[in-house]
Amino acid sequence: MNYREAYKRPPITDRSWTMPFGKFKGYTIEYLMDAEPMYLKWCIDNEILTLSIYLQDEFEQMNPWLINGQ
Repeated sequence: MNYREAYKRPPITDRSWTMPFGKFKGYTIEYLMDAEPMYLKWCIDNEILTLSIYLQDEFEQMNPWLINGQ
């Protein structure tokens, strides 16, 4: 079992969900979407976190430069 399998979580559906690890441990998804979008995108791209389709759409609308600048 590798890291991704061991820590695979269901998609995050709540903006008040808090990071359980890392540099931003204790911070909410809402905070990361607004203040640290690069870190959140890195977590998503590396399959560490998965957002629900609704939060993913909101994140992309808030930060179109991240999505279009791939």
